[in-house]
Amino acid sequence: MRRRHLLALCGAGLAGLAGCASDQPTADTATTPDRPSSTGSLAASVLALQPAVVTLATPDSLGVSGESDTQYLFLSVSVTAEDPPARPALTVRFDGDEYGPLETEEPRKFWRRYHDERSRYDADSGEGWVCFPLPATGAPEGAGLTWSGNVWSPPPDVRARLAAESPPLSVSWSVPDSVEAGSAPVVEVSVTNEGERAGRFVGALNRSGPRVAYAPAASESRLVPAGGTETWAPETDVLGDAGEWSETDGPTEATYHLHWPGDRAQQRTTVLPAD
Repeated sequence: MRRRHLLALCGAGLAGLAGCASDQPTADTATTPDRPSSTGSLAASVLALQPAVVTLATPDSLGVSGESDTQYLFLSVSVTAEDPPARPALTVRFDGDEYGPLETEEPRKFWRRYHDERSRYDADSGEGWVCFPLPATGAPEGAGLTWSGNVWSPPPDVRARLAAESPPLSVSWSVPDSVEAGSAPVVEVSVTNEGERAGRFVGALNRSGPRVAYAPAASESRLVPAGGTETWAPETDVLGDAGEWSETDGPTEATYHLHWPGDRAQQRTTVLPAD
């Protein structure tokens, strides 16, 4: 009997690609039961419901991809049957239709799959994360994960979010004017939910310079409560060693590029020789 466990995919740090991170969505704790629910031989829990996904836009930069008519449901799935189904056999019923998992011809473009391929659901392990692209809105009655006659239904508040449009999110962020060589600048991001339902912010942060043409810096997936504001500082890399710049070299610059659904912005910081 092989051991089964449900994934706990939380946080978003960068590692593995030029110091880059994964875009693992944190669990929608405001809308998900403390424990996964199960039906028959299938157990599932909601990891995230979000309007876009982080992609590897180029070989050395992250982007945010999504369509206005699409939302993305991330589930953690565990099948205890002796013969777990192949991933394409899992479907989500929504608004009177059924939708299969997100599959891309170029896996590297789906950042979570690129960075977290081993944790993706497959029939060999019978467990892992699955992403379902769904219509942006629709009737929630009967919504659920289906497989071989089993139906798992998400919590009522998740079904309500599935049915409603994503709430408007306003974004502000800051980068310090300067930072000493050998230090990591504190980049602060603040997101306000101006709607009446919880919504998820999805963002990607890249850096260009100094002495780096372009590289991923952080990826973010944050649930923001209705009417609330979430503020955080993505983990960033140290900009050079303290001894890399001297007074004769003078200062140099690093530019941070923040992408989120429908918008992007950039800000610069000056890297100064350390005292």
